[in-house]
Amino acid sequence: MDGGYPDFLIWGCLVGLAAMRFVKARLPSISNVKLAIAGILATMLFDIVLEILLIRVTGLYAYLGAIRSLSLFGGHWYQFPIYERILFGGWWGLCTVLLYFKDDKGLTWVERGVEKIDICKRSNVLKGMVRAIAVIGFCQVVELTIYVLPMPLITANGDAFPDDLPVFFTVGSGMCGPDTGLACPRPDLPIMRRNDLEKFSNTPQVSHEQAMERIEAQTAQ
Repeated sequence: MDGGYPDFLIWGCLVGLAAMRFVKARLPSISNVKLAIAGILATMLFDIVLEILLIRVTGLYAYLGAIRSLSLFGGHWYQFPIYERILFGGWWGLCTVLLYFKDDKGLTWVERGVEKIDICKRSNVLKGMVRAIAVIGFCQVVELTIYVLPMPLITANGDAFPDDLPVFFTVGSGMCGPDTGLACPRPDLPIMRRNDLEKFSNTPQVSHEQAMERIEAQTAQ
């Protein structure tokens, strides 16, 4: 999987760009806003198909603590949170839209005016670096705003791990579950961290066995 993540991001952008070119060719009079929406939706769709295949076929990762009612296949280990697709796919799509709209010099919105910067006048290499920094900076700011900041607030309300979860995700990795000393995350338990590090030494710990006893006691009441 070395380089896989960047490759997937590039593929998604290429799909979004191709979709925008296709729509523009079919509907020459379409507004830029509608064209941008088409590109974002195409990128989101690509992301959904790609990730469902990666999760179901390879089992490389899973959205274990997703909110089931807001997920495809909710309650199963291969559940797929729709809100993650909207936020991450939206960021991905906006980066695609940025790359689509260029001026007659081949510059995106964030790169325009680069030729006026002194260091860029003396070196094409530095000019290319400044352009790259501008594009990367835009993508990072958008990701921070619409994905990185909102996601923790949403996932803090996640449901318990699915019952059909393969053990290699939890016990096999030593993350949580029977005989690991930590219960897997669930809404009725405090947020826990392994207390191997000094700064986490006072973190509340609940074992899998203790969590099961709590559930049995609540059920008996």
